[in-house]
Parts: sequence; structure tokens; C-alpha cells
Amino acid sequence: MRKLFLILLLLLFGYVNNAYSKVWLLPDYQRKQVYSHRVNGPEIDNPIPEEPVVKFSCYNYSNWKPLKDIPEGYDCTDYFYGPETCCKSWSCNISAYPNTSASCVSAGKIADTSSGNCTEANGDVRYKKCKCDTSKYPHTSSNCSDFLYGNSCSDSSGTHYEQCIDACTKASAEEVCIASCSYGCNKTYTDCDTCCIECQTCRKTDCTAEGFTLSQCPANAVCEECVPGCDDNTKYFKATGCATNYYDPDIYWCSTYC
Repeated sequence: MRKLFLILLLLLFGYVNNAYSKVWLLPDYQRKQVYSHRVNGPEIDNPIPEEPVVKFSCYNYSNWKPLKDIPEGYDCTDYFYGPETCCKSWSCNISAYPNTSASCVSAGKIADTSSGNCTEANGDVRYKKCKCDTSKYPHTSSNCSDFLYGNSCSDSSGTHYEQCIDACTKASAEEVCIASCSYGCNKTYTDCDTCCIECQTCRKTDCTAEGFTLSQCPANAVCEECVPGCDDNTKYFKATGCATNYYDPDIYWCSTYC
């Protein structure tokens, strides 16, 4: 009887010990989970899933952009180097956009908006080029057939002028006309005969008006000559009679024909 009792006791002890030491094999998809409670038998309580993997992006941060997405013409001024290079702030490339409205005005021009522009973070706009204000400088060689005059402005399209005037207006504006000459005008302004720019220094004789119309004295005639003077040594003649023993049948000078 005692031996039977011991055998039953040993069998009971082995059963209980086996129940607490039993190993449970889990499928693969359950092995990947993390649990908040210990596994008790086949029951599983409160599984905690894995955190999702988030891919790095500059756009995940406020006001940051990938360097490759910075607009053309801008330079990055604040970098962050991670899996990709990020830029937090940027400004206009001064070498590409060297001008502002104020700098153009100070140079006597206006901003050329058609050349391209770049806006700074504070709202200031920079430009590639300045150009002449054609409302102030409307005239060029292509639209003025007379004289370009006055202040000028040059840009990539050429030189622009304030005025387009005729020769006489130009002469008057330049004050080159001589009011009067004692001995007459020797030289007039280009394309303006009413403006004398050089006076004669002496009075020339008008030989033709005084009857000296011949360029040489006729043969067998007696002539007088006239030289205008004032560096004009051209000789002009007029016949006043016949040589000895000659006469003019129309006037009956002398005794024979001239």
C-alpha cells in the first residue's frame, strides 16, 4: 500500500512540472511582434506592433527644401547635411542679378523687367539688367534723320538721346552762329546757310558786278583787270579800247580793225 502511494505521488509531481515547463512554438508572423505581457499558455494579450519606418525628407522640416529644389538664380545661405542636403534659407545670386530699381535709377536708367528678376526674402526684387528710360531718351539713329542732340543714355540696345533737331536748331543751341560779319560770311554751318560760322577778314571786290566779265583780254585790245583780293587772286578783264593802228568797227576806235 505504501509503495502504491509513492508511485502515485511521483506521477502527480511529474505531471505538474511538465505543465509549467512546456515550450510553445509560435509561427513566424507572431515571432515578429512585441508583447506587453508574458505568454501564458496559448493565450496572447495586447501585442505592440513595430513602428513604421519613415523615409528622410527635407520637406518633413518646416521651411526646409532639398538643395536641388532651390530656384535657379538663388544661393543657399543655411545648409543642413543629412541623407540629402537641405536648405533652410536662400538669397539672390548677386552676380546673376546685380541690379535693383534704386541702383538703376542712380545710374540714370530703369530696371529691365524683361531681362529676368529674383525676389529676396524681404520682398526686394533684383534684376539682371538696367535699361534706358525711353520716355526721357526717345531718339536713336534709327528714328532720327537729323541731328541727335542733348543728354544721352546707353544700354544693350544702343545710345538714346533726348532730342532730334535740324541743323539750324542745332547751330543755334550750340551758339556757333556769328551774329554779323563786317566783310561778309566766309563759311556757313553744315546744312544751314543762315548760320555763318566764319567771317571774311577783308572785303572782296565783286569784279563781275563792276564789269570785269572776261577771263582774259582779247587780242589787239587794251584791257583793265580786276582782282577780288582777300586771298582770291583770280584776274577778271574788260576791254577799254584797241591797240595802236586797230579799231573796233562797232565803236570806231582807232584807224584800223582790232
